[in-house]
Amino acid sequence: HDLSSPLNAVDGYLNLLGKQLTDGFDADHITRYYQHISAGIQDIFELLKQLQNISSIQTGQFTLQLAVFDANWIVRDTVDFLKPLTDKKGKRMTLTCADEPLHIRADLSMIRRVITNIIMNAVKFTGVDGHIDVVVERVDQTARIHIRDDGVGIPADKKASIFEPFIRLHTADSDTDAHSKGLGLFIASYLCKTMDGFITVESERGRGSTFTVSFPIRT
Repeated sequence: HDLSSPLNAVDGYLNLLGKQLTDGFDADHITRYYQHISAGIQDIFELLKQLQNISSIQTGQFTLQLAVFDANWIVRDTVDFLKPLTDKKGKRMTLTCADEPLHIRADLSMIRRVITNIIMNAVKFTGVDGHIDVVVERVDQTARIHIRDDGVGIPADKKASIFEPFIRLHTADSDTDAHSKGLGLFIASYLCKTMDGFITVESERGRGSTFTVSFPIRT
Protein backbone atom coordinates (compact mmCIF):
# COMPACT_ATOMS: atom_id res chain seq x y z
CA HIS A 1 0.00 0.00 0.00
CA ASP A 2 2.79 2.44 0.89
CA LEU A 3 4.50 1.85 -2.43
CA SER A 4 1.38 1.55 -4.58
CA SER A 5 -0.01 4.94 -3.51
CA PRO A 6 2.79 7.10 -4.98
CA LEU A 7 3.06 4.78 -8.01
CA ASN A 8 -0.65 5.15 -8.73
CA ALA A 9 -0.36 8.92 -8.33
CA VAL A 10 2.57 9.07 -10.77
CA ASP A 11 0.70 6.87 -13.23
CA GLY A 12 -2.37 9.11 -13.00
CA TYR A 13 -0.43 12.30 -13.64
CA LEU A 14 1.47 10.66 -16.51
CA ASN A 15 -1.88 9.85 -18.11
CA LEU A 16 -3.01 13.46 -17.66
CA LEU A 17 0.28 14.67 -19.09
CA GLY A 18 -0.18 12.40 -22.11
CA LYS A 19 -3.69 13.70 -22.61
CA GLN A 20 -2.36 17.26 -22.59
CA LEU A 21 0.19 16.42 -25.25
CA THR A 22 -2.40 14.83 -27.54
CA ASP A 23 -5.55 16.90 -26.93
CA GLY A 24 -4.18 20.34 -26.21
CA PHE A 25 -1.18 22.11 -24.75
CA ASP A 26 -1.54 24.04 -21.48
CA ALA A 27 1.82 25.04 -20.01
CA ASP A 28 0.43 25.61 -16.52
CA HIS A 29 -1.17 22.17 -16.41
CA ILE A 30 1.94 20.48 -17.76
CA THR A 31 4.12 22.26 -15.19
CA ARG A 32 1.80 21.18 -12.37
CA TYR A 33 1.70 17.58 -13.57
CA TYR A 34 5.48 17.55 -13.84
CA GLN A 35 5.78 18.80 -10.26
CA HIS A 36 3.40 16.11 -8.98
CA ILE A 37 5.25 13.39 -10.90
CA SER A 38 8.60 14.60 -9.56
CA ALA A 39 7.26 14.65 -5.98
CA GLY A 40 5.83 11.15 -6.41
CA ILE A 41 9.13 9.77 -7.69
CA GLN A 42 10.98 11.34 -4.75
CA ASP A 43 8.41 9.77 -2.43
CA ILE A 44 9.11 6.36 -3.98
CA PHE A 45 12.88 6.81 -3.66
CA GLU A 46 12.49 7.83 -0.01
CA LEU A 47 10.36 4.78 0.71
CA LEU A 48 12.83 2.45 -1.00
CA LYS A 49 15.67 4.01 1.00
CA GLN A 50 13.74 3.49 4.21
CA LEU A 51 13.02 -0.12 3.25
CA GLN A 52 16.72 -0.63 2.58
CA ASN A 53 17.48 0.75 6.01
CA ILE A 54 14.98 -1.66 7.54
CA SER A 55 16.66 -4.58 5.76
CA SER A 56 20.13 -3.50 6.89
CA ILE A 57 18.93 -3.11 10.46
CA GLN A 58 17.24 -6.50 10.60
CA THR A 59 20.17 -8.38 9.02
CA GLY A 60 22.82 -6.55 11.01
CA GLN A 61 24.65 -5.43 7.87
CA PHE A 62 25.56 -1.97 9.11
CA THR A 63 28.36 -1.15 11.53
CA LEU A 64 28.09 1.76 13.93
CA GLN A 65 30.99 4.20 14.00
CA LEU A 66 30.77 5.28 17.63
CA ALA A 67 32.39 8.50 18.83
CA VAL A 68 32.00 10.94 21.71
CA PHE A 69 30.70 14.41 20.80
CA ASP A 70 28.59 17.25 22.17
CA ALA A 71 24.85 16.66 21.76
CA ASN A 72 24.32 20.42 21.47
CA TRP A 73 26.53 20.53 18.39
CA ILE A 74 24.89 17.70 16.44
CA VAL A 75 21.37 18.93 17.25
CA ARG A 76 22.23 22.51 16.24
CA ASP A 77 23.86 21.31 13.02
CA THR A 78 20.85 19.13 12.11
CA VAL A 79 18.33 21.88 12.91
CA ASP A 80 20.31 24.40 10.82
CA PHE A 81 20.29 21.95 7.92
CA LEU A 82 16.53 21.31 8.12
CA LYS A 83 15.38 24.85 8.86
CA PRO A 84 15.13 26.01 5.21
CA LEU A 85 12.78 23.07 4.59
CA THR A 86 10.61 23.79 7.63
CA ASP A 87 10.51 27.49 6.68
CA LYS A 88 9.45 26.58 3.16
CA LYS A 89 6.58 24.50 4.55
CA GLY A 90 5.45 27.38 6.74
CA LYS A 91 6.56 25.85 10.03
CA ARG A 92 8.44 27.79 12.72
CA MET A 93 11.29 25.85 14.31
CA THR A 94 13.22 27.10 17.34
CA LEU A 95 16.21 25.64 19.16
CA THR A 96 17.36 25.96 22.75
CA CYS A 97 20.63 24.26 23.65
CA ALA A 98 22.01 23.42 27.08
CA ASP A 99 24.36 25.95 28.62
CA GLU A 100 27.09 23.32 28.97
CA PRO A 101 28.57 20.63 26.71
CA LEU A 102 26.67 17.33 26.91
CA HIS A 103 28.93 14.61 25.58
CA ILE A 104 27.27 11.45 24.31
CA ARG A 105 28.65 8.35 22.58
CA ALA A 106 26.89 7.57 19.33
CA ASP A 107 27.26 7.17 15.59
CA LEU A 108 27.27 10.69 14.15
CA SER A 109 25.32 9.90 10.99
CA MET A 110 22.84 7.70 12.84
CA ILE A 111 22.03 10.24 15.56
CA ARG A 112 21.55 12.81 12.80
CA ARG A 113 19.06 10.43 11.14
CA VAL A 114 17.24 9.95 14.46
CA ILE A 115 16.82 13.70 14.94
CA THR A 116 15.90 14.24 11.28
CA ASN A 117 13.26 11.51 11.29
CA ILE A 118 11.56 12.92 14.39
CA ILE A 119 11.66 16.52 13.13
CA MET A 120 10.28 15.51 9.73
CA ASN A 121 7.54 13.56 11.49
CA ALA A 122 6.67 16.75 13.39
CA VAL A 123 6.66 18.71 10.12
CA LYS A 124 4.17 16.27 8.59
CA PHE A 125 1.71 16.50 11.46
CA THR A 126 1.99 20.20 12.26
CA GLY A 127 -0.21 22.59 10.32
CA VAL A 128 0.85 25.71 8.45
CA ASP A 129 2.16 28.31 10.92
CA GLY A 130 2.78 25.46 13.35
CA HIS A 131 5.67 25.49 15.80
CA ILE A 132 8.40 22.89 16.33
CA ASP A 133 10.50 23.48 19.43
CA VAL A 134 13.80 21.61 19.85
CA VAL A 135 15.38 21.67 23.32
CA VAL A 136 18.62 20.08 24.53
CA GLU A 137 19.02 19.76 28.29
CA ARG A 138 20.79 17.82 31.00
CA VAL A 139 18.76 15.76 33.47
CA ASP A 140 21.08 14.17 36.04
CA GLN A 141 23.52 12.08 33.97
CA THR A 142 21.38 12.05 30.85
CA ALA A 143 21.39 14.27 27.77
CA ARG A 144 17.83 14.77 26.57
CA ILE A 145 16.74 16.09 23.21
CA HIS A 146 13.09 17.18 23.22
CA ILE A 147 11.30 17.75 19.92
CA ARG A 148 7.91 19.33 20.58
CA ASP A 149 5.22 20.27 18.11
CA ASP A 150 1.75 21.79 18.32
CA GLY A 151 0.30 19.50 15.68
CA VAL A 152 -2.60 17.07 15.65
CA GLY A 153 -1.15 14.73 18.25
CA ILE A 154 -1.21 10.93 18.29
CA PRO A 155 -4.48 8.99 18.54
CA ALA A 156 -4.73 7.07 21.80
CA ASP A 157 -5.04 3.75 19.98
CA LYS A 158 -1.70 4.32 18.19
CA LYS A 159 0.47 5.28 21.17
CA ALA A 160 1.35 1.74 22.16
CA SER A 161 2.56 0.90 18.66
CA ILE A 162 4.06 4.24 17.61
CA PHE A 163 7.58 2.81 17.18
CA GLU A 164 6.56 -0.33 15.32
CA PRO A 165 7.15 -0.50 11.54
CA PHE A 166 4.41 0.50 9.07
CA ILE A 167 2.17 2.16 11.67
CA ARG A 168 0.54 5.00 9.74
CA LEU A 169 -0.45 8.16 11.58
CA HIS A 170 -2.37 10.01 8.88
CA THR A 171 -5.44 11.76 10.22
CA ALA A 172 -8.05 13.86 8.48
CA ASP A 173 -7.01 17.04 10.27
CA SER A 174 -3.28 16.82 9.54
CA ASP A 175 -1.42 18.22 6.52
CA THR A 176 -2.60 16.94 3.16
CA ASP A 177 0.95 15.74 2.53
CA ALA A 178 1.11 13.85 5.82
CA HIS A 179 0.97 10.28 4.56
CA SER A 180 3.40 8.61 6.94
CA LYS A 181 5.19 5.52 5.69
CA GLY A 182 5.34 4.25 9.26
CA LEU A 183 9.11 3.71 9.10
CA GLY A 184 10.84 6.86 10.33
CA LEU A 185 9.98 6.48 14.00
CA PHE A 186 10.70 2.75 13.94
CA ILE A 187 14.16 3.39 12.49
CA ALA A 188 14.81 6.22 14.98
CA SER A 189 13.84 4.05 17.94
CA TYR A 190 15.87 1.07 16.76
CA LEU A 191 18.98 3.14 16.15
CA CYS A 192 18.73 4.74 19.58
CA LYS A 193 18.56 1.33 21.23
CA THR A 194 21.66 0.14 19.36
CA MET A 195 23.54 3.17 20.74
CA ASP A 196 22.38 2.74 24.37
CA GLY A 197 19.75 5.45 24.06
CA PHE A 198 15.97 5.45 23.93
CA ILE A 199 13.01 7.51 22.75
CA THR A 200 9.83 8.33 24.65
CA VAL A 201 6.74 10.21 23.53
CA GLU A 202 4.07 12.27 25.22
CA SER A 203 1.07 13.30 23.18
CA GLU A 204 -2.53 14.33 23.40
CA ARG A 205 -4.86 14.42 20.44
CA GLY A 206 -5.20 18.01 19.24
CA ARG A 207 -2.43 19.26 21.54
CA GLY A 208 0.70 18.10 19.76
CA SER A 209 3.47 15.69 20.67
CA THR A 210 6.81 15.70 22.44
CA PHE A 211 9.42 13.12 21.46
CA THR A 212 12.39 12.84 23.80
CA VAL A 213 15.67 11.23 22.78
CA SER A 214 17.84 10.30 25.77
CA PHE A 215 21.51 9.27 25.93
CA PRO A 216 23.80 8.79 28.92
CA ILE A 217 26.33 11.58 29.35
CA ARG A 218 29.94 10.48 28.85
CA THR A 219 32.72 12.11 30.82
